[in-house]
Amino acid sequence: RKNEHLFSVIRLIREEYAVALVTTASRKNTEDILTAFEVKDLFDLIITQEDVQRTKPEPDCFLLAMEKWGVDKKDTLIFEDSETGLMAAKASGANYIKVYGYN
Repeated sequence: RKNEHLFSVIRLIREEYAVALVTTASRKNTEDILTAFEVKDLFDLIITQEDVQRTKPEPDCFLLAMEKWGVDKKDTLIFEDSETGLMAAKASGANYIKVYGYN
């Protein structure tokens, strides 16, 4: 199920911020879902399980996104919907928001 509210927020913030999708899913599965929902173009960067050695709850995926853009954790905002993801977001040192109503 597509979280329409979250995608509305993403569309709004894209004008001011770079937007990354960071997931523990495989690249193929991620791209298939984004294509089916017609939202792949909303993301400037996609990081999947293949891009890191340690997945969530380790913060490596979020840290990699920050590193790729040269963005400090204090200037990063993570939207996360799972407890494992929230653990990773917190461990990254970035700001984060829990997203409800998706899973």
